[in-house]
Amino acid sequence: MPEEHDAYKSLLDRLYLYSEWPSLYRFKFIFKNDPQTALTVESWFDKVVKKSYMQSSAKNYQSLTIDVDMKTPEEVIEIYKKGAEIDGLVML
Repeated sequence: MPEEHDAYKSLLDRLYLYSEWPSLYRFKFIFKNDPQTALTVESWFDKVVKKSYMQSSAKNYQSLTIDVDMKTPEEVIEIYKKGAEIDGLVML
């Protein structure tokens, strides 16, 4: 658990250091081709500026890229924490 906490703290520090807030932030998720996972991830966001899906060549996986206005770096961290709870979800 301490390593996870350190990773979130490190990301939070970098978000404050290199971005101005509020800010447009890009999330990218990769997961097995499962409509329920896609719906779950999309439900985390209110005002999506842009979203796009792409399937792998074998159509086993898909990626979801979402650009969304975020008010604070803490909001970004909360999304990553939600994603960590979904088995098999990769967040870039």
